[in-house]
Amino acid sequence: MSKMVPSGKFKSRFWSEVPVDYLFWAVNSGQKRLGYLAKDELNRRGVFVTKEVKVMPSVIDKVSLELHSEWLNARNEDQGIYSWVKHMAVQALNRKGNHSPVSYEGLVFYFEFGEIYPVLKGIKK
Repeated sequence: MSKMVPSGKFKSRFWSEVPVDYLFWAVNSGQKRLGYLAKDELNRRGVFVTKEVKVMPSVIDKVSLELHSEWLNARNEDQGIYSWVKHMAVQALNRKGNHSPVSYEGLVFYFEFGEIYPVLKGIKK
């Protein structure tokens, strides 16, 4: 495995210096060589890529600021915002298929479909 990142934001840095979020992005980006090397680094760290939905931090911010009442009304008693959003996103995809946007339970979910897993990029009423 190459010890240095060959291209992109972290070009010429050691793979061990690259944040996990960037490694996940690289694996999902569709760039074959970069994705292969990033996956090797994740495996070296003991972090494995799964096909589950990834939720962007901006979505969590939006729910906490603008959709707080929807979360409070629809969540399970001990369910945090992140868990609720991820659960709702998975349910929306399971019922409506792999396209974007997806309407589900009065909300609209905006996904980006990568090489391996979908990324929830936005949500609104």
